[in-house]
Formats: sequence, C-alpha cells, structure tokens
Amino acid sequence: MQTNPQCPFCGCQSKLVTGKEVYPHLPNLANELLFQCAPCDAHVGTHKRKSPTDEPVALGTLADKGTRSYRSKAHAYFDRLWAPEDKFKRFASRTNAYKWLATKLLIPKKACHIGMFDADMCKKAINVVIKEMDR
Repeated sequence: MQTNPQCPFCGCQSKLVTGKEVYPHLPNLANELLFQCAPCDAHVGTHKRKSPTDEPVALGTLADKGTRSYRSKAHAYFDRLWAPEDKFKRFASRTNAYKWLATKLLIPKKACHIGMFDADMCKKAINVVIKEMDR
C-alpha cells in the first residue's frame, strides 16, 4: 500500500481528493484524483490508472500556487523544444529533450521532470531553454 506524498511546504501527509474538491469550477476535472495539502493550497495530479483498484501514483511533487505557476511557465518553454509543430523544435521526442535538460541542469535524468521541480529549478530550466532557443 502506497503512502500519500508528504507536503514539501509544511511536512504534512497529503490527502487523496477528487478534482471536484480542488477545481469545483471545472466540472471536467471532477473525477480526477489528486493529492492535496489543503492548508498549503498544494496539490499534484495522479497518473491515469489502468484499473479502479490500482493505487494512485502522483505525477510529481505537491506544488503550491507559486510553484504551479512556474511549472506552467517551464512547460510552456520546454515543450517548444520537442513539439512537432514548433519552429524551435530541437529534439525528436520529449524523452530526448528531458535527457538534454538533465545534462544542462546537472541533475540525474530520473529527477528531471518539470512535475518534480520546485520554483527555483523551474526558473533554471526556463533560462536554459531560452538560451537554447536563442542559439
């Protein structure tokens, strides 16, 4: 049995909730599962489950409002490096782009996913991608 992720902001155990609790204004997310730390307004989505009996697995680490904003910005830049229709495309796949980013950020490939980044790492990733786009 998996334990719910710990909140990186307060150290409390997160709670498994539905999108209805986190995004009451977005009915299309009502049935999605998320891990949430309500006091910190931190949450993270979960991978799609193959079966309703499968344990939910977090997509990354819990993120507060500021971190979510930086993750969104980081994805907006990073995704341009591998998106087929983008003029800045440099990599054939997202996997290859993440390998490159891990090398540039001097972090292990396994830890290189925007969903695992804190706000500072997102800022570093954005700067690295901008430099690559300016080449």
